[in-house]
Amino acid sequence: ELSSVDQAYTFPNPASAGSTVTVQLDNALQPIARIELYAADGRRIHSYSVQQLARTAQGVSIQLPTDVAPGIYQLAFGQPGARSTSTIIIAQ
Repeated sequence: ELSSVDQAYTFPNPASAGSTVTVQLDNALQPIARIELYAADGRRIHSYSVQQLARTAQGVSIQLPTDVAPGIYQLAFGQPGARSTSTIIIAQ
């Protein structure tokens, strides 16, 4: 049975292509966790391994792809037994 990661916060939001955003979760991410960026039509745009991301006091930092078009995207957080999503707006 899957439970959700309590709550995910992404900031700054909106962000711009190529910028770094911080993802803060109420629960700790396990090293094997993944963060995936999805377009509104469900296409996976990019995938991040939490083990390879920079950790900050606020959470983990990810760099958005430089070639992503402005729009509304979903960041999905997945690890064994838990999954959550956060909406992020990528502006020009």
